[in-house]
Amino acid sequence: MTNFVSSLLTEEYRQRNYAYPTHAIDKRHVDELSWEEFVLRYLCGNRPVIIQGLVRTWPAREWTVDYIHEHFGDVCAPVVNCSQADFPCKDQTVASFIESWRGRCRCSSPSEENGGGAAPVLYLKDWHFVRDFPAYTAYEVPRYFAEDWLNLHWDSLGDGKKDDYRFVYLGMQHSVTPLHADVFRSYSWSANVWGRKLWRMYSPDTETMLKDAFGNYVPDVWSQDIDSKRFPNFKSAAYIEFYQEAGETIFVPSGWHHQVKNVEDTLSINHNWINGCAVDFMWNLLKADLNRIREMILDCKGSDAMEWEQQCQKVLRANTGMDQIEFLQFTVKMTQRSMQLIRKVDSNVEQMFHLVALNRLKMILDELIFEDSFVVLPEGRNELLHLSVHSLREDLRCIIIEYTPNVKVELPV
Repeated sequence: MTNFVSSLLTEEYRQRNYAYPTHAIDKRHVDELSWEEFVLRYLCGNRPVIIQGLVRTWPAREWTVDYIHEHFGDVCAPVVNCSQADFPCKDQTVASFIESWRGRCRCSSPSEENGGGAAPVLYLKDWHFVRDFPAYTAYEVPRYFAEDWLNLHWDSLGDGKKDDYRFVYLGMQHSVTPLHADVFRSYSWSANVWGRKLWRMYSPDTETMLKDAFGNYVPDVWSQDIDSKRFPNFKSAAYIEFYQEAGETIFVPSGWHHQVKNVEDTLSINHNWINGCAVDFMWNLLKADLNRIREMILDCKGSDAMEWEQQCQKVLRANTGMDQIEFLQFTVKMTQRSMQLIRKVDSNVEQMFHLVALNRLKMILDELIFEDSFVVLPEGRNELLHLSVHSLREDLRCIIIEYTPNVKVELPV
């Protein structure tokens, strides 16, 4: 037995999971993968895994294209044209997308509306199904992914700010999602209800090898014509590649870049989510983006430093989806939640799970209080916020001291 928490909080523990053999990924069945093992091996290890059997009882398993058209066709969702290099996206009704899908299935000759070429390959993605149909239960979030701070935060906001990161994807055969890492460096889970996908994934330590000098990603990881001068290190980047079959769910860890192709017509359900095991990745991304923005608009800084900083925050929110003040509110809210939850659980692994979250949250609050990263607020609000965060941090420190000696679990091998 060992104090797992202290081991877990080192970056070395995560990095040991990045040294994957090429083309390999763990595949587990829900009936033999406990929540405790998932947390220790995959969530805390930031390691991908395919889980079988999660979707077998979902109502969405009965969906057909006709059923979706009839029951949900009136709402709008983003549709990407994968036949064009810049992947243009526009909102259209689900019904009109399905009509295009049916037309492409019937089409055996060039499409007139596509300039005489083949009918376009379309991908309906980021459809906020739960937001559009809150009374309809299409699926249940598996316990593995249930502690979801990202959607909990957005659900708690007022109607003017309310959003979510719960999506339905409908992809025509050959549609593709280009290489990327997920929003906020969040986790994601993606369940194939029907259809088949091809994935290629790159661990976080390969990120610089996937970009050119201007920060642009390789356009297509499967292309035979990748410019070796523009991307000199790309071919040296290790990856894992695998097919995701119908009924399988993939856990995508924080910071793992991936490109995905629908090799068959595919329906999938996808959530972005995060919790205390990866909240530091989210914070590091926001810091890096804010520093980059400050450098980019430094020449616009005049005598009013507060106004300039507020403009930096506006750009940060537009680019990343959250500014620093909202992240602080998010951090405070999740700290309070985790302090409550750790007192309600009995098992070592559950206590460890919340203790890891509290340690990472404390590190973030320490930075916000004691380093220059703390954003300037007008009219004395900065001092009040500092006092509030100081008080919370002290409560947090006491809980960490109380629980750390007692939480011991076996390290997974």
